[in-house]
Formats: sequence, structure tokens, C-alpha cells
Amino acid sequence: MDNLEGQWIGTLDGEIGGLAILDLDVVGEQYWGTGMLFPNGAGIPGTLAVIRTSKQQFSRFEAPTLALTTTGEPVIAQDVPRVFPGYQHGTSTTLQCQTQEDGRLRINYHTNIGTIGSGHLVKSRSTIPSSYDPESEVSDWGSFKEFVSTSDVSKHIYRGQPGAWKLRTSFHRTSRTDLSRYMDEDARILRRHLSPIVENKFDFGNPDGLGEFFHLVQHHGFPTPLLDWTESPYVAAYFAFRNPFSDDTGSVRIFEFARKAWEDNPRTPKDNHVSRVKPHVTILDLAGPLNHRTLPQQAVSMLTNIDDIEHFVSFHELQQNEKYLKAIDIPKSERSTVLRDLRTMGITASSLFPGLDGSCEALRQLRFDD
Repeated sequence: MDNLEGQWIGTLDGEIGGLAILDLDVVGEQYWGTGMLFPNGAGIPGTLAVIRTSKQQFSRFEAPTLALTTTGEPVIAQDVPRVFPGYQHGTSTTLQCQTQEDGRLRINYHTNIGTIGSGHLVKSRSTIPSSYDPESEVSDWGSFKEFVSTSDVSKHIYRGQPGAWKLRTSFHRTSRTDLSRYMDEDARILRRHLSPIVENKFDFGNPDGLGEFFHLVQHHGFPTPLLDWTESPYVAAYFAFRNPFSDDTGSVRIFEFARKAWEDNPRTPKDNHVSRVKPHVTILDLAGPLNHRTLPQQAVSMLTNIDDIEHFVSFHELQQNEKYLKAIDIPKSERSTVLRDLRTMGITASSLFPGLDGSCEALRQLRFDD
């Protein structure tokens, strides 16, 4: 069974039913990943299935399982009665997987203690263009400034992109989705390599320490489950227009996210853990001492285990009759005007990237790009 790598989300029904997530990566000719079941109701252990199987055997295979706490901590079977009084949990499950004509994945499971269930999962469609239509009242740089002047900026965060692609973290843009393996292997290997270079030991058991680690390494090119945002709509505009375009037709895109409304609503999923937990989108203020760009960029970070952030936010907009995310398009042809305007506001590469690189970039834009 080919082309199943990616993130699949849906529900399973049965003796233990609930929200199910399947994160599959391709490793050689095998699928490696995790299957997670988050049961309906409080106090019931979740389930983590560790998947290591060939593509040919994916239609039916056995996977070892562990119980999960709400914070994503695995619990071995003999400890389940202590952690989850009144419950038992199996040590393995047989999974049968079959693709349907409509693209969904049909799953049946049967654990070694006799619990059974089934359901359908839908694959993330994060590689297609953004599905958000741009705000009709903004058509150029002038109307964008007017839009900003009437918006309560303190309640929003912003992200600028050269094009209208979907919102995805740098980790998910690598086409990998299994954050459990990422945390157990990639992040720990990188921390070990960094230990002789940086004094901070980055306690992964502390969400703040883990967040600071992600924030640092992301800005040095390592993929993380963070997405960069800023509190300033004009800083976001700079990043959208930062680099010259090979073709100035089309538009850049700036997203506005209603941070306060998302955070204040108890129905929007938020969590400061990254792997083996329910899907969530969480805003973090990370100002580690090793990243000197945070303050001038008014940077904030979005932490998520979701591949298709837009679809996730859109789903909750429909469920709650709220508007959290807006898209704003500005013609690429206005780049020179925008960068000149931003310079008068003190927003340049040298102010956003203190140091030699920022100074050189600012002068390149001034002397060669206009």
C-alpha cells in the first residue's frame, strides 16, 4: 500500500471509541509512525500504537501498544491499574487498514485483551493552496494600512508569506508527521550535539525549556513544530515582501490570527506538550536569552501537532461560529513602496536581524533591490 504517508485524523467506534490520529512516515520501504486513540470521557487511558511495518503488510499488521496519560506520557500495562484505577490496557493490537474509493482510510482494531473497534480516517491536505479567501476590503498597501488602523492589534498576531500557501510548521513541511519519533530521536540527538556549544541544557520535561529549545534551533535552520508569528502587522508585511520576486504578478499573503479570542475560548484545543497528545494549536511567548531577534521582531510562536493548521482552525470556526483567521493579499508589484514605507517606520533587516547579516541585507535592499 503506497502513498499513505502523512497525517490521518478521524474517529473510531467500539468498546473504546474516540478521536484517532495516525502519523505515518516513510522509512525505506516501510511505514514508521504512531497511531493514537483518545477516548471519549474523562479518566480513560489513551492508547499509543507504535507502527513499524512494510508497505506491503500495512493492510494487516500487529503493533505494540502503551497506555497514554493526558500529557502524552506512556504507561506500561502493569502500571495502568495504579495510574488509571479500574482500567486495564492491552500490550498489542492487530490493525487492518484499507483505503476507500473516497480517499478515506478504513481501520479495524482488535487488541490482545479482546477490545475491538473500527472507523474512518481522513488524510491531511496541507500541500494544496490556502482555502481562505482574502479580505475583500484590502486590495493594496494603502488599504492594508487602513485595515490595520481599525483593527485591535493587541488581540491579534500576524504572519507574512510570499504566497498563499497553507500554514504549516517547518517540521511538517519536511513531509514528516510522527512527532513521537522526532522527540525521542531527532530532538535529543540535536540537544546532545549542541551541549558543548550552548550553556543551556534545555530540560525537555519542562514545557518552557522545550519551547526555548525549539525557538532557538528553528532560527538556525532545524525543523520544529513551531510556526513563527509576530505581534506587529508591519513586521509581518516585511517578511512577506522581504526577498525580491522573480515575477511580480500575483500577491503576497498576510494572516491575522485572533489570539485573544482563541486563548479565551475554553473550547479551542490548547496544550504545551508536543507529542502523543490531542490535536491542538497553542500560542507561546518564547524569549530565550540565546535568540536576540525575538524582541525586535515582536515574535510569538504557534506550537502545534497538526499538519494542516488552516483546516483545524476552520473546523473550530464552524463548530463555534467564530472567526479566528483572516487572510490579506497585497500585490507583489508594490514591494518597493512597501519596503520604503517600512523603512520610515524603522522596520528594516538591520533592525529585525541585529548584526552583520541584517546590516548587509538592509543595505542590499536599499542599494540594489529598489
